[in-house]
Amino acid sequence: MKLKLWIVLTAFTQSLQRSDGFLIADYCIAPPPCTCSESGTATVTVECASKGLTTTPDMKHLDTHIDTFNILLSDNQLKTVPENAFKNLSNINASSINIDLSGNGMQSLNSKAFIGIENVITSLNLKTNNLSSIPEAVGKLRALKSLDITDNPLRSLGFSVMSNVGHSLQILKVDLELFSTWPDEIGLLHSLTNLYIQTIPFTSLRFGIFHSFEHTLKFLYIEKATNLENIPFAVCQLTEIQSLTMNWFTKISKNDSSLFELCKENRHSLTNLSLGYSLLSIFPDVFHLYPMLSELSLSTNRLEIIKSEVIPNNTSLLRMTLDGNSFKRIPAALNKLNNLHYLNINSNDIIAVEDNDLIGLSNLEILDLSVNPIRYISDKAFESTTKLNTLYLQKTKLQLIPLAVTTLPWLSNLDIRSTKPILCTCDLSYLKYWNASSVQSFHGQCAYSTLSFQKFITTFLQNCP
Repeated sequence: MKLKLWIVLTAFTQSLQRSDGFLIADYCIAPPPCTCSESGTATVTVECASKGLTTTPDMKHLDTHIDTFNILLSDNQLKTVPENAFKNLSNINASSINIDLSGNGMQSLNSKAFIGIENVITSLNLKTNNLSSIPEAVGKLRALKSLDITDNPLRSLGFSVMSNVGHSLQILKVDLELFSTWPDEIGLLHSLTNLYIQTIPFTSLRFGIFHSFEHTLKFLYIEKATNLENIPFAVCQLTEIQSLTMNWFTKISKNDSSLFELCKENRHSLTNLSLGYSLLSIFPDVFHLYPMLSELSLSTNRLEIIKSEVIPNNTSLLRMTLDGNSFKRIPAALNKLNNLHYLNINSNDIIAVEDNDLIGLSNLEILDLSVNPIRYISDKAFESTTKLNTLYLQKTKLQLIPLAVTTLPWLSNLDIRSTKPILCTCDLSYLKYWNASSVQSFHGQCAYSTLSFQKFITTFLQNCP
């Protein structure tokens, strides 16, 4: 009997060892209310987010191979992470451990909080806590690649911490709202590829602040630099920059179009540029400095016109976002963007779309004209945009469905929910022979009715003379 029991237990144990997924999913290493899940055999997630936890869960020993191990402890009531909080994971054979401790209101982490797994933690999220400096425990993470410490009352980053992670850290997200000057500790980071800065309160950024990673940084995001009066020259030194976002630079609104006038060399690496919420009244001359731009966003500024000379011929631009400005018509200069696939010009003051307004945009596929006081669209307005497949016209003042939409052979998405109700009567008989059923997503319904435009056109309208 004992022999049989030993054989059964041995077989059961071996089956557990052979099936990591069974071990993790059915025998979660974290106690309730935490749960465990897996994605294939390569990723295991311990889900403890929003569980009302006041202490870190006492996890069981885990001795197995996992490519990616996620520990989600966000939005609880953890005030700290104690010493040896993850000691039972010290034998885990993981390629990468990602820990999310955001939204806990933590004021500190024990300096030995990550003992046992400090060599495999690659991502740490400390967003929305109550940390005044980056904890010493972070500086012990030898493989750390990503750190998010935004929405904390930071007053110091810490030279020793930044020095210790400087060889590995690639992504840093930080809030500088309480800093009086640029933190020199950032200069200890030599491998940064992504830098996200939330709130810069000071009036200038000195030359050379990005020097240590000027040849590695690819993505720079700066938000709410409301006291900076110009684009920092340091930005011009980023030789490999691919994406540049500078939003809420509200004091640069008085500058002329040469926002980057101090920059002397073209940066062919940059493909995405955003200058939103900055009160710009003159379209910036960016194409000469960044000739390979494929996406340009100028959302929520004060633009009214675009001078033709600031847009060179044959640009590489594919996407343009101009929502939230003051255009009264679609700027004629946009017709030089013959490679453009996407144009968002919603929330402006456009009242009409005329025959030649889009004449040069033969490759346009998506057009957003919503939230404009448009009353009229000419019958030939879309004659040149035959590739257009998505058209947004919601919240306009159209009182009829424009005939121009029937000239679009590839139209598959149409939203025409106007602010003024459109009556479905025989006055729309000019749409009678339009194959409206080919529009896969057709939003809008007849005034004072639940009948959709598409249903009306394909059925009831056919009875009109």
